[in-house]
Amino acid sequence: MEPSELRNLYECERNRLNTLCDKWQKVLDKTPTKSLNDENRGKIMAVLGQTRLLLSKKMKQFEDLLSDINNQSEISHPPITLQDVEGFWELVMIQVNELYNKFKSLEEGNVPGEGNRVHTPKYRASPMPRYR
Repeated sequence: MEPSELRNLYECERNRLNTLCDKWQKVLDKTPTKSLNDENRGKIMAVLGQTRLLLSKKMKQFEDLLSDINNQSEISHPPITLQDVEGFWELVMIQVNELYNKFKSLEEGNVPGEGNRVHTPKYRASPMPRYR
């Protein structure tokens, strides 16, 4: 895989995660406290926090690796290989997929509590390419 393909995958996943964060932040902001119990509210906040942490740390680190692989000189020690970057991306995608499952669980209303299902408008994003 070429660095440009990895950058496209990175940007796609980053945008998708940011969109999910924005959507669920709006749910928190617009849902009255009485309509969403503390446990469900905490579940949403936890998933948002985990996603934002991944975006600000691991995804940023991956972006830096992509920049470094394109800008490294021959005297870089140790040199960054495309295989290194691909391996890091695979590790990041494990966490990304776990977060997608957590967002899916929120969407389906599988949050612990008194059966308070979080109702959100149906949003159908255009299909995003998935990393294989």
